[in-house]
Amino acid sequence: MTNTEMEFKEFIESIKSTGPKRKAAYKSLGELTPKLSFEEILELIPLFHDSLGDSENSQIVYLIQNLLPVIRKLYVSDTEEYRIQAMLLVAPLTELVVNSPKAIKKATVKCLKRVIPMLNETDFRGYVYSVSKALLMDDSDCQNQVFGLVLVDAMLPRLSEEEKIQLLLPKLPDLLMSKDLSLRKNTIKTYSLLSTQLPIEYIDGMIVPAIVCGANDKDFIVRKKASECITSIAEIAVDSKSNLIRPFFSLVQDANKPNAIVSLKQIPHFLHIIGKKLANQYSKEILPILVNLSSDTVRLFPDAPTSVGKSLVSIINFYMETKSETVFTIVKNLANSGAIGARYSVGVCFQLFMPYVKAEDTRAFFLELYDSLLKDEKVVQLAAISSLADVIGIVNPEYKERYMKSFMSFMEDPFWRVRLQIASSFSRVVQSVGESVDVQTYLFKLLNDPMAATRSKAAEVTAQVYMISSKEFKQKVRNNFIVLSKRNYHRRKIIIEFISWIFGEVKSMDEGLAILDNFFMPFFLLCVDDPVPNVRIHLCHAIYLISSKYPNFIQISNVRDCCYQLMADDEQDVSSIAKELFETQLKN
Repeated sequence: MTNTEMEFKEFIESIKSTGPKRKAAYKSLGELTPKLSFEEILELIPLFHDSLGDSENSQIVYLIQNLLPVIRKLYVSDTEEYRIQAMLLVAPLTELVVNSPKAIKKATVKCLKRVIPMLNETDFRGYVYSVSKALLMDDSDCQNQVFGLVLVDAMLPRLSEEEKIQLLLPKLPDLLMSKDLSLRKNTIKTYSLLSTQLPIEYIDGMIVPAIVCGANDKDFIVRKKASECITSIAEIAVDSKSNLIRPFFSLVQDANKPNAIVSLKQIPHFLHIIGKKLANQYSKEILPILVNLSSDTVRLFPDAPTSVGKSLVSIINFYMETKSETVFTIVKNLANSGAIGARYSVGVCFQLFMPYVKAEDTRAFFLELYDSLLKDEKVVQLAAISSLADVIGIVNPEYKERYMKSFMSFMEDPFWRVRLQIASSFSRVVQSVGESVDVQTYLFKLLNDPMAATRSKAAEVTAQVYMISSKEFKQKVRNNFIVLSKRNYHRRKIIIEFISWIFGEVKSMDEGLAILDNFFMPFFLLCVDDPVPNVRIHLCHAIYLISSKYPNFIQISNVRDCCYQLMADDEQDVSSIAKELFETQLKN
């Protein structure tokens, strides 16, 4: 007897018993089903059918939760007999969803939801459709109506437009007025689904008023669901060039409304949807809201400035040219906000914002705000540092010198994320201030950073700087790499990364080889004999990345020899990786 046959025999014995043994067997059904033959599954159908007929048995919840694989395996087969057997399990489920305790109903609805897409039209109409409709129309039981809505949501793709209009639109307003919280929440969800499936006139005339009603509901969970729906309606409105985005404004114009916090979370998505043209068209509605919310300190709405901050890129792009004073006010409010998320957003967006600030006194004011962000909590400071290279590039010489000192001082910061952010900005600083001795010294310092992530980022920016620098600067980089090559294996890996990045930056393989000349490429290939396996593995990945961009790279004779040597490496970790990466390429 095979292991599967043994499992099957034990399973049948367990489900015929009572107590924990049967419960455990039901739970194992999902894993067992793929192993069983159709004949074995058919042997189980009468047992399951009898169990599903006993709604008083609480353990059938575990059977229902694991029944879907059985139904699917039988129903989607090519044999009509198997489909009929599957329906012998679906039929009792449609009865349980009407007459059984809540836990069993809940499990049954979850199962039926996933059964609906696989049923043919006859089985769908004959079993699930009629039951779902009956549950939805059962005004005496809110719980039944909730379950009806869940099934209706799963059915929507199968219903005609006429059915959706005639069956649902007359009924949903009553459900939205229910005292039952779950029913109102699920009704909004159904409205949301319908908003993407019905003609615009129905959305405008029947769905939008319902959503606005839900957005003013006394319960947070209903308001949240409604506000999410509003942004999807805005998307439809933009696509269809209708006026449906107006309901959004009714949700956010008064920051003291209980629903404001919910709608605020949708502002970034909303602004992204409507785009620059519509944002300016509705600026009289949008900007006063954004100004008020950017300075909101009401304890009830701690997320208001943060939500506006998440929209700051859009606000700057949309309004800076036409409504600069208003944007200045929003930025000032966010920079002075008690919400960390708001200050973080200003730090990230500062380089977008500053080029528009032309007046010297205004520029000085905002640079003072920027100075405070550079001294803020670490998360805000990191955001501000991400703008530092661009700020250095646009300020006058006096400020440039001041911010360069700040830039260099951050390289000594004990927090590695700060040093990593500085490394990320380095090539932009070089473009702004040129090739100074300080720049070259500090770049070398980053290449020797104790953190691998910072060293790796430094290798990337060194490649970028190398591409735009003078012969003198390139010689200094070479000298630094000679020192690095004599240090520990971490530093030797950095040189390999640098060479990979050079090939990533250039427009042709020949250009890359010319830039790397007779110093870097020999070093690169000599790493094949590096005593540390990790360096040789690093070399494997570098060759693979370069040859992915330039397939002829691996055909260069000394590179090819290098690959063969790596594939024959004594260390299995190295040779297995090399074979995986190079075998196919070397055969071509």
